[in-house]
Amino acid sequence: MPLSIFLPEGSRRVVFDAKGPVGGEDLLAVHSSFLETQRDEVRRCRGWLVDFSKAETGDVESAHVRRLAELARDTSEWVPRLAVAFVAPADLDFGYARMWEALADETGWDVRVFRTSTQATSWLDEVASYS
Repeated sequence: MPLSIFLPEGSRRVVFDAKGPVGGEDLLAVHSSFLETQRDEVRRCRGWLVDFSKAETGDVESAHVRRLAELARDTSEWVPRLAVAFVAPADLDFGYARMWEALADETGWDVRVFRTSTQATSWLDEVASYS
């Protein structure tokens, strides 16, 4: 599957991993399903790593990014404190991540967009508590 969201055992960090072709409808479906089924686990999380380093952005549109930001705003009502790190080496993915960052500003979450996984995980380790 090109998209997966999981909580590594013993971690308080959600990992969203995208591989291969990724479409906007798929992004929405996977995020919505995960938030519905893993609500209690997500509530305990302090960090979210969104990794597009192995993705090929397909039919993603600004409307998809806006809807993902709405999901984040809704989620922030029950997860008020969260650090979100995007890994987006490709220019298009980086732009979409920055757009999401601006649209999700109302969450109050600490959000950063990085070009490498090393930068993103280092930042998350600094700003979020996982114990």
